[in-house]
Amino acid sequence: PQPFPTSRQPLPYSPAHQMSLLLLSGASGLVIDLDSSDDGGGKPAAKRPRRQDSQILARSPVAPSSSSGSQPGSLQVPLYLNRLLEHFDPTARHDEELSLQDVFELHPSKDGKGPREALVANFMIDLSWLLDECPSLRTTPRLVVLQGDGAQGCEVAVAERVGSGLETLVHSPPLPIQWGTHHSKLALLLYDDCIRVCVRTFNDIYADAHCKSQALYVQDFPLRTASSPTDSFGTDFRMYLQKYLRRCGGPFDVSQLDRYDFGSAGAALVGSVPGYHTGPEIRQWGHMRLRELLALHARLPPDWPAAAADGGGSSDGDTVVCQFSSLGSLTPKWLDEFRATLSTTTSSSASSVASAAARPGLRLVVPTVEQIRDSDEGWLSGISVPIRRANVKDWLAPFWCRWGPAEPGDASWAAVRAQVAMPHVKSYCRFARLGP
Repeated sequence: PQPFPTSRQPLPYSPAHQMSLLLLSGASGLVIDLDSSDDGGGKPAAKRPRRQDSQILARSPVAPSSSSGSQPGSLQVPLYLNRLLEHFDPTARHDEELSLQDVFELHPSKDGKGPREALVANFMIDLSWLLDECPSLRTTPRLVVLQGDGAQGCEVAVAERVGSGLETLVHSPPLPIQWGTHHSKLALLLYDDCIRVCVRTFNDIYADAHCKSQALYVQDFPLRTASSPTDSFGTDFRMYLQKYLRRCGGPFDVSQLDRYDFGSAGAALVGSVPGYHTGPEIRQWGHMRLRELLALHARLPPDWPAAAADGGGSSDGDTVVCQFSSLGSLTPKWLDEFRATLSTTTSSSASSVASAAARPGLRLVVPTVEQIRDSDEGWLSGISVPIRRANVKDWLAPFWCRWGPAEPGDASWAAVRAQVAMPHVKSYCRFARLGP
């Protein structure tokens, strides 16, 4: 973590290419930031057998193309959990979950055909495995891969596609400073009549996709027409995505995004890129970008309760909840600045910082050693929860909360998920209990 950069003393605001999301619920004032950063992970030594696609897709909330020729955008909500392969029950409702096949194999185009071009960006990519999971990517005419771990898992699949005469391009985004890598987890599927955008929190490897608690934002957008209304939120979504991809570089033509109407976007994008940022660029990246967005869009209800007196948060008071799976060497000053960002609303200026007394309480949510040990992956899952003992500082003690259900005997599906699949998702929300 770094202090806020200033034009007088620029600092590397973020060492990594990352993409995050801001989702706003206007009805409740809830603010969620879904961070797609990651700290590695691994594939088990032996893959477990995969369920048949028909079993996984049968109850998918992503509606495939219908004979009536309905336009894309049929997803029920833009934010989903990943579907756990070992714990999928085809007789139960899983409307809040998606599998990889839901994203890449249920095509939103009117004719039901696959994409003409796909962009897959991630840190770790086992491309051969991904093509096995999502076979339509084997025949996609043009595939662009942005990766951050040296393309170690891509060589064989790239050679196979190139040997079949399919354009396949692999690019590593530039790293202008000595730290960092490419961590964004983004997929763009470009069809003749629509585009699908997916931001997720997992690497494209077996263990991340099937064995850990993850999240996905998925939304489809139609072609832009002469009658498409001008929407500033959708325009910002498109232009920011183009800005970020330009910074990543590579062979993907960002001007293609001009063809699509992003007016129905259910999220705003928050990117991080490595380098030194000064002037207006400071507010284009990282949590300063998040602060700007919250100042524009986060409006609390009039009956929102006051901040918790202890600063640590309570079950009912105004509280910011930060759930994550990796932790750096925080300082009180940095954490206070970050809490100030997460406390920003339309009633505060993005350039001002609320007083400590006016800020919501704070909770930091992580899994315990025992939870990691007792999960389905056991100690192996701890590879993706790199929290060093030295970074668990004494002054953080009032803020810690345990990952998972509040009650040990909770048998709900959400509780079971939390127990068997350790979190690789990163999520941030502002919470308060309204009414009785």
